[in-house]
Amino acid sequence: MDRIKLYSPNQVAVAAFVGGPLAATFVLWSNFRALGNDLGARHTLIWGVLFVLLLLIVLSFLPDRFLGQAGILAAYTVMARHFAEKYHLSKSAIQESEQYAFQSNWNVFGMSVAILVGSFIVVFSVLFVWFFALETIH
Repeated sequence: MDRIKLYSPNQVAVAAFVGGPLAATFVLWSNFRALGNDLGARHTLIWGVLFVLLLLIVLSFLPDRFLGQAGILAAYTVMARHFAEKYHLSKSAIQESEQYAFQSNWNVFGMSVAILVGSFIVVFSVLFVWFFALETIH
């Protein structure tokens, strides 16, 4: 029998730290899906995307001396890890289980980097189109 692969709370934190809040949303969503909790997966996807949009809006208005990028990175990394600990299985529960196994650390790293690069491409593409549109209007 194939074991169901889950991201541990530490892997969720690494995904959030390396790949940003979209990567954190993806791994939390993946865990809910693997655990058969479709409602949790849907809520994670909705709230994760809303959080990212809110973060993009709020960051443009925050003063430079607020938390700083490192503080915001630490905050959502800790939040994602806490969420995984509270609503998914702990590292020891995954280790002791015959039903579940860990996702590969290479999977976590590769997926996180891919989501980070994809996020930058999307954000910079949107900004380029926005500024191009503003220039053509004037």
